[in-house]
This record gives sequence, structure tokens and C-alpha cells, in this order.
Amino acid sequence: MTTKAGWQLECSNTTCSPFTTVIVTNIRQCQMACLAQVHCQAVSFHKSSSNCELFDDISNQNYNLLANMDIVTMIVMDGTRIPPEPITSSTSSSLSTTSPATSISTSSTASTTTTSDIASTSSPISTSISTTSSSTTSTSETTTTIAETTTKALTLTITTETTTPGTTTTTTTTTTDTTTTTTTTTTDTTTTTTTTTTDTTTTTTTTTTDTTTTRTTTTTTDTATTTTTTTTIETTTITTTTTTTTTTTTTDTTTSTTTTTTTSTSTTTETITTTTTTETTTTTETTTITTTTTTTITTTTTDTTTSTTTTTDTTTSNTTTTTTSTSTTTETITTTTTTTTTTATTTTTTTTTTTTITTSTTTATTTTTTTTTTTTTATTTTTTTTTTTTTTTTTTTTTTTTTATTTAPCIQVAYPYDAHSYWAMENNVTDSISNLSGTAVNSPTYTSGGVNGGYTLKLVHSSNQYITIPTYQSFVSTSFTLEMWIYPTTLTSGTSYGLFSQYQALTQDHNLYLIFSGGNLKMGFWNDDVTSGTTLSANAWYHIAFVYDNSSQTQIIYLNGVQDTNRSSAGPYLGGSGAINIGNYYNGSNNTYDGFIDQVTLYMNARSASDILSDATFSTWHSFDCGIAFDSGPYRINGIANNVVLAPGRVGQGLSFNSSSSYYQLYGFPVLATSNHPYSISLWIRRTSTGGGGLVHVSTQSGGGGWCVDFMGFSSSGQIIGSSYSTAVKDVIGPILSINVWTHVATTFSTTNGVRLYVNGSLIGSTGAMAYSASGATNTVTLGNSLTTGCGTNSIVPGTFYGYLDEFRLYSRELSAADVTTLANP
Repeated sequence: MTTKAGWQLECSNTTCSPFTTVIVTNIRQCQMACLAQVHCQAVSFHKSSSNCELFDDISNQNYNLLANMDIVTMIVMDGTRIPPEPITSSTSSSLSTTSPATSISTSSTASTTTTSDIASTSSPISTSISTTSSSTTSTSETTTTIAETTTKALTLTITTETTTPGTTTTTTTTTTDTTTTTTTTTTDTTTTTTTTTTDTTTTTTTTTTDTTTTRTTTTTTDTATTTTTTTTIETTTITTTTTTTTTTTTTDTTTSTTTTTTTSTSTTTETITTTTTTETTTTTETTTITTTTTTTITTTTTDTTTSTTTTTDTTTSNTTTTTTSTSTTTETITTTTTTTTTTATTTTTTTTTTTTITTSTTTATTTTTTTTTTTTTATTTTTTTTTTTTTTTTTTTTTTTTTATTTAPCIQVAYPYDAHSYWAMENNVTDSISNLSGTAVNSPTYTSGGVNGGYTLKLVHSSNQYITIPTYQSFVSTSFTLEMWIYPTTLTSGTSYGLFSQYQALTQDHNLYLIFSGGNLKMGFWNDDVTSGTTLSANAWYHIAFVYDNSSQTQIIYLNGVQDTNRSSAGPYLGGSGAINIGNYYNGSNNTYDGFIDQVTLYMNARSASDILSDATFSTWHSFDCGIAFDSGPYRINGIANNVVLAPGRVGQGLSFNSSSSYYQLYGFPVLATSNHPYSISLWIRRTSTGGGGLVHVSTQSGGGGWCVDFMGFSSSGQIIGSSYSTAVKDVIGPILSINVWTHVATTFSTTNGVRLYVNGSLIGSTGAMAYSASGATNTVTLGNSLTTGCGTNSIVPGTFYGYLDEFRLYSRELSAADVTTLANP
């Protein structure tokens, strides 16, 4: 037998004719094709179950018919289908949801402890429904029963991953729905009994994980009040409802309902108390930070499966399974941190953080309803469809209040800048920068009253006293600068007084010297020198500088910061050996100095005119950014404070004067003790009261008495006044200054212009040319208080200044209008 197109059969000999007749008579064309697939290997009919269903049922009859055939020409095999058809079709679907943990971090500008507790409660409910169907069929004649059972497995996987160190929680929910359909065809009388058994298993698992993380952040703020409140409310609602179709055909109905409720309650309460103690001493500062976070997550899942089978005169079992899982997690974290810091006060702040985590009830309810229905006539069908709704609501409210805080770094003049060596003469001759420390010869002494208020070296010419430095320092063919403060007590005509020297030989350019000669300054390399044009006087402080620029071969002499003379085509210096001497010069005999020497500085470069002017005239600068008493200027003239405190200033920190006994004192300033020596005073002030009071008071006694003058202060009506003293006090009267407003004030003096008064960079007025009659002794400068009455005053009312003060500067020169404008606009 062979196969042809159109599913026709053709046998290879005549013995097939009876077989063909029998087949055509008993089975349809589809069975013929199926038979051809088995015996003739018809590939095109592979897996055609719908056409081959009847083959098994009539196989015995066909075997009987085929038994009579000629088995020599056509061999008949049994009727097994190739390949066999599957009986059960299974479908599995997977839904995976991943919920990453949410991390909330709070940072503030105060000392803060943040506690984060993550409570993860997973209540996976695994429901397994197993259905077994048993069918019994009894027939009188030909009975055909077709049974198809389809099992659909729906797997719903919800994975919740909480990012907590070492903890992962995974929840998997699997729901299997089984639908059994039975179709019975009976020729005469058929009795079919169907029994369905449903077993439901519900498993509830609760996992709770708590984690505490502590982080400390410390930030220092001078002053401010910052309040930050953050509230986050997040609500997520997920509702899933399947479509339920109910078909009821009934006349008499008996209903039996069984309800099983399983309730599992897991409650975990954890209280964490953290105590933080912070001890700080700074400027007034108040920082309050409150962070409240409330997170509510509600998940409701409803899965309803209804299986209904209705047959005439048949008992039907109707099973309804409802599974409800409700998981509510409420986490409330409240952190309150308050830090209060006050200058000169130690404040201890205790922060208590309480965290309560409650994981509430998980309820699983299984309801089984069994309905026995006897059907007669009427049929009613009801279909209900519920749409799945997912709602997510997120509300975030952030309120931030920020108050700007004025801060400034501690700025300090790096004096003596790029110096090679520095001898401060503070009771020794130590080089505080390099290795050129000296040795005293013939027991010189040190005395108070130095240029910065400290010690100074005193040399006596008749005792042949000086300092020697044996370590060699090369000056060969190189630039250099030497600066020092001197106070000569004797200047005899025709006598040389050595200040600084290095001797190798009495040969041109081999003997370096910086000396007094006949009252004039002189710089040379032996037979190669320059002399100043100004004759100095005894018993006065002078700042002197000697500069040699090797590139231009120029010698320059500066006096009090100003170039006095210069000479080109000088040098270079060639001396390759010799000790350094301070206070002596060798030209065949010793020529020692008579007087005081202070603040000796050596640079191995040619300094500029502006650098030397600053060194010679910038006496002090109290910014108060490095502390109350610290001098940011070149000479470290530190102050003494009485009943004053640091407070926000015009630039960075300032001082607050709030008591009748408040004042700030500095000692030194020889330029103010020198008659007719120029000077300038600059500062920022903010008054908090009206009326008079001393602002800058100069005296020879620390209590404000002796030789004393108020250089700056207020009249009884609140006018700002600048003063100085000649044979009497002379004033420049300015405007009334506003209360609680920062104002820049400055006074300058020179014999040409007299006293000039500036307010906020503008020139208010001048006394005109006048002399300055100084005390001749080292002075004390007092800020914010006159300390006494009866001093040389005119329009200034002695007393206390109430308010704030910042950026006090004193110069030993007359500032220009441009200089004052620069200081008034920081």
C-alpha cells in the first residue's frame, strides 16, 4: 500500500481490494489517513490527534477484519499512534516583582546622630489547590467518552529585597488553578458520576529584620539658626481581582457553607535609645534639626477561583476559595537633635532617639462553600468582572530655613615672608629660620621696650659688645637684603658704628659692611660703596634696609620704608670667607655700635620698594579671626582683652564691648612715642548706643593715665572725632554715626597735613599742618575705653564704647586717600 496526494490509498496488489472495501465501509476518510500514517508512514499527518481519536476505539473491530487479509502482501501492525498524543496540557506563567529598599539619609550642619531602622515583614501565602476527578461510565450499546483535563499553573512571584547588610527577604506566592471538563456521549443510557476533591493549604511566613546605622557629622558654624523639617508620606495600594463568572440553573437548592479563618499575628516592638554628648566652646550658635519620616505600605491581594460543573440530573460540587492577605508595616522614625554653643561656655547636649517598629497582623481566611443543586427547568447566568486597580500616592514636603553665617579664615602675615634668617632679639640671638644663630661677645644685654613691645638687644660701644656668627654665609655674586630696627644712643662725628658686616680682607669687594658714618648710613664692599643723604639723630627708632641687586649691580639704602639713595655699577661682592657680625665692623680695628638693635632680617634676594614699605610701616593688624589676642601683622604685638568676647564682625570675627569695664589693650608702638612721626589708624565699628566714649586711647600707663590722649572717640551727641596732640589737642569732628550699622573710620597724621578723618573711605576734614608732640616713651593703646578722665581731650567725651569693633590696623606712615578707600571696601 502506498500513499498518494489527497490522502488516497493504493495497494500494491489485488489482495487490497477486500481490505479497501472494509475500511471505506467502517471508517471515515480521516481514519483512513490515520491508518495510512501508521502503516504507510505518512509524515504529513504527524501528531494529528483530532483525526485519529476514533482509531483506538475501533481497533479491535479492524483487527478482526484485517485478520482475513493476505498478510504476505500487506503486514498489519497494531494501531498505536506515532508519536502518542499528550493527555494533559500544562501552562505555567511567572510574575516577578522586585521592591528595592528605600534608604533615607538626613545631614545637617550640626553634630547629628541618624538612626535608620528597616523593618521588613514578608507574609507569603502559598495556596495549593489539588483537584481529583473520578468518572465512571456505564453503557448499554456503543458509548464514547472523551475526557479532557487541563491544568493551568499560574505562578505569582513577588520578591522583596531589603538592602540591609547581610539580609535579603524573598516572598514567593504560587497559585495553581485546575479546571476539569468532562464530556460524555451516550448512545442509549449512560450514567456518569463525577467526584471532585479540593484540598487547600495556606502557609504564612513572617520575617522581621531590624538594622541600626549611626553616622556622625560635625560642622562648625560661627553663628546661625537653621531649622530643617522633612516629612515624607508614601502610600501604595495594589488590588488584584480576577473575573468571576457564576452560572446557576436551579429549582431547589441546598447550600452548605463552611468558613475557616486562620489569623496569624506577629508584633515586634524595638526601642533604641541613643545618647550623644557634645562639648564645644565657640561662637554663639544654635542649630535645630527635626526629621520626621512616616512610611505606610499597604498591600491587599485577593485571588478568587470558582469552578462550576452543571449536568442534567447530576450532583454538582461548587467550590469557592478566597484568599486575602493583608500586610501592613508602619515605621516611624523621629530624630531630634539640638546643639547650643556659646563662647566661653561649655554646653552639654544630650540627644535621645527612640525608634518603634511595629509589624502588624497577617490574616489568611479560607472559605469553602459546597452547593448541591437539583436542576429542573430555569437557567440564570450572572457574570461579574472587577478591574485591577493600582494606586500609588507619594507626598513629600520639605521646609528649609537658612540663615547665612559670615565666616573668614585666620589670615596671618607670613613674616618675615621669604626670609633666609631672622633674629628677633627676644632675650637671645637665635636664628629662628635657619642655622645662623649667633654668640654674644663681651656680655651684651637685652631690655624691654622693643619695637613690638618685646625685648631688644642693647650694645654698649665702650664695652666693645657685639654678636658674632661663625657659620659662613655666602654673598658672592648674589642679591641680598638686610632689614633691621635701630635706636642709636650715640652718634659721634668721625666715628664708624658697625651694624652688619662680613670680613675677608681689606681688598676691594672682599669686605662687606653696613654702618653709621658721621650720622649717615653707608653700604659698601670696600672701596665700592654708597652713603645716604639723610643724617640720623640719636634716641629715635628707625627702620633701615640695605639692598643689593646683583642683576643690575645696584646698591640701595631705605630709611623708614622710603628709598634714600642708590648707586649703580657696584660690585659684585667677592668675599668667599669670614664670620658675620651684628653690631660691629672691622677695618683694621673694631667699630662697635652704641644703642638698641631689634628685628634683624636677612633675605637672599633684592626686595621691592613696596615690600620694604610694608615692613617698615605696618605695625599691627588685629583681625580677631585667629582669636581675641592674636596679631596678624608682622611684629606679633598681641593684645590683652578685658570683658570682651568674640562676635560676628564686619569681616569674619570681631569683638563685642557690652560692659563699662570692657576694653582691649596693646603695648609697644615706638612710632607713636616719636614726635612728628607719621601714623595712621584704621578700624570698623558698629555702635549699639548713642552718646560719647573713647574709641582709641594712647597713654604711657596701662591704666590709661600718664601721658594720654584720645586719638579717636565720640562727642556727647554721638559725632565721630579724630584727634592728636601738639601744644594742645586738635580735633576733626565728623558726622553722627548710625546705630547698629557697620562703619569704617580712619585717621592719618603727618606734619604736612596734620590729622585727617575718613568715614567709609571719604575724607571728612583735616586740621591742616601741625606738629605732633609725642610722649617719648613706649605707649599703650587701649580700644573701646578711655579708662580714665583728665587726659588731653577736647570734644571727645571719655568713657566706654558700647558696640562691636573689627579689623584694627596701625601704620607708622600716613596712608593715602586711595589706601583708606581700599581698607573701607574689604
